[in-house]
Amino acid sequence: MGFRLLRSQRIRRREDFHLFRLSRFRERGLGFLLVRKENADRQCFPRLALVASRKIGGAVRRNHLRRIFREKFRRNTEKFLYGSDFLVIFLPESKKMDSGAMGEDFFCRLRQISIVGKAEGRRT
Repeated sequence: MGFRLLRSQRIRRREDFHLFRLSRFRERGLGFLLVRKENADRQCFPRLALVASRKIGGAVRRNHLRRIFREKFRRNTEKFLYGSDFLVIFLPESKKMDSGAMGEDFFCRLRQISIVGKAEGRRT
């Protein structure tokens, strides 16, 4: 496997993004919000979407964060629930945070939220 997420591992359609609003599985991390939703096709790979506005910083900072989070996800895909979609929304406070610490926290939060059962979902 190369250094990119496969097309099947990325969330690209607008409809898929809108379905995250209905999700009850949310976890706030260091400078980001992680949301999980069930995918209609439960046999597919876990998928990831990253949202970073200009409030995070310039293009270099936004791309750096996305690269770190994508790499953490890509290297550990087999550990997460198949048929789950994950959305990461970077918050403005991530502008001054250490990207390495954020990446480690992302991995921990990703493991937590992928284990949580349907009845145990949290809403923030």
